[in-house]
Amino acid sequence: MKLLNVFLSILISTVLIGCTTKHEQATVDEKKAWDEHVKKYKKHLEIPAPNIWSKDSLWSFVYVDANDEIVRRVHVRITNEPVRACVSGDWYILQILSEAPTRRPISPNTKDIAAYSIEGSNLSFMLRANVCDGGMDVLGTVSESGFVGKEDLSPWPCLDDCLTEMPAFNRVYGVPVKI
Repeated sequence: MKLLNVFLSILISTVLIGCTTKHEQATVDEKKAWDEHVKKYKKHLEIPAPNIWSKDSLWSFVYVDANDEIVRRVHVRITNEPVRACVSGDWYILQILSEAPTRRPISPNTKDIAAYSIEGSNLSFMLRANVCDGGMDVLGTVSESGFVGKEDLSPWPCLDDCLTEMPAFNRVYGVPVKI
């Protein structure tokens, strides 16, 4: 019995040390990724937003998944109309002209409001700006040649076909368009 207790103690200690080491490495990797993100964000704060991102300009965005498939198309008009969003900062209405596939509302009593915030050349937009943790948040940078960013994916809210294993993000590309 004593031998079994010693064996179990060693086994449990080994498992716990292994978990701790993995967690510590994940924490170090997350910190490095966060530090890199902050450095890049600060750099783009110094770069002014390009003139192509302006009131009444029309933009087309495509969302591309990990398999290089287009999973969403959104056409918008930029406004200067302030709107209250679930995230702090200066947010403005992003008028959705068309999108495919169409978003399903989180609840029948809620109308999704799309909004954007721009700081330097850092552009953030949300297709559900009025819903906290509503998903569909895009972060990236805008330049004279267009927008490059990513949509962080979350399993919540699960309105459509829920995936058992969510990809981390979709890439998002945008360009100004003329009609």
